[in-house]
Amino acid sequence: MRYSWPVILLLAFAPSTQAVVPAVIVGTDLKGQRVKITSLSLGSIGYFDNSHTFQHQQVNQILRIQFSTPMPTSPRNTDQNIDMTTPHHQQSQAVMELFDGQYLIGEWTGGDGQQIKWQQHELGELHIKLDRIRSVSLSMSPPRTPSASADRIWLINGDMIEGFIERIAGKAIIYQPLIAQRKQQDVVLPAKQLRAFTLIKPGDNRSSLVASPRRQTHLVWLTDGSRLAATNLGIRRGILFFKPALLDGNFLISIPIDNVMMIDIACVNGHLINLADLNMKVEMGGTVFGLDWPPTWFEQRLSAHAPVVMQWTLPKNASRFSTSVQLTEQTRQAERWADLDLVLRVDGQILDQYHINASTPQIFINTPISGHTMSIALHEAANGPVMDRVEISEAVIFVSHP
Repeated sequence: MRYSWPVILLLAFAPSTQAVVPAVIVGTDLKGQRVKITSLSLGSIGYFDNSHTFQHQQVNQILRIQFSTPMPTSPRNTDQNIDMTTPHHQQSQAVMELFDGQYLIGEWTGGDGQQIKWQQHELGELHIKLDRIRSVSLSMSPPRTPSASADRIWLINGDMIEGFIERIAGKAIIYQPLIAQRKQQDVVLPAKQLRAFTLIKPGDNRSSLVASPRRQTHLVWLTDGSRLAATNLGIRRGILFFKPALLDGNFLISIPIDNVMMIDIACVNGHLINLADLNMKVEMGGTVFGLDWPPTWFEQRLSAHAPVVMQWTLPKNASRFSTSVQLTEQTRQAERWADLDLVLRVDGQILDQYHINASTPQIFINTPISGHTMSIALHEAANGPVMDRVEISEAVIFVSHP
């Protein structure tokens, strides 16, 4: 629902029928504080802390507001056709990812020339220019690192082709095949033949592209998987109000807090990058007793089985990393077998080491980092690799603003 500014002001200052909204506030130390929010308006947030003391501060001093919304549980690795090295969404609906970090869960409804028409539940029909789009996923998620020289298209028959997507015609893409000898006739591919496609952007540096708008806009994560850039945040009566960056005009939309997973705040000190949004490289492992068992992302959770070494390239100005690592639910049922070591390295140097077994089924990492690459290694200990399965969740990197 959309509201005009006068209506928003009346709602903001009217007596509340819901006194508080439970949430977790994350500061630059990446430590979460459980609070009960009473109000959020005009750039200020009011809340009761754990000692029931009322606090009031500028919202741009914090990094994230996370609400009491359960995350989806991890699936079993039964579909080996899915790209297991990259994050993926449930594919009940199509996903459009923009270069600025926004995700739009919805439906491709048409298009004309350099624009795609996209229906998003909360925002309605949007007209998105091709030069803003990183990828469109219809039945699979494309790798996070696209081709450096051409757009890529994945077909339902399993083929991947490269070329240049020139324009949109209804629910079809028109592309030029990547053949150096001579210009070929344009090819028309309707949506029913596509699984996904990615578009290149000259000088694409995903970390810098995402960081730039994050200085001015917040990022609202919805429970359907959408992430919407927003300004003018407000919370009242269990409802979140905000102005989406994708909509013109001075209208705000309202969404029940129950449909909001979290809000990444445009903090003056820096911003968060989720580990799931960085390209992961498996340096070693991914096979257990001769069977493929690659590290698998599901939403913001990474399931992994020792022995394995996973590596990420750190964004510029990365300064702190935190995550929770625990034995998976299946492992805890046979936890007497699980016994493994976790080693965290930055630029090849050991930063921290942890032992995970039945006595210590969960560990928390919160440490300063500085470097170019970060790796997490899982090494089998007693009992070999039997049931050495963990789930890495809430993994975030704080990137400070220079």
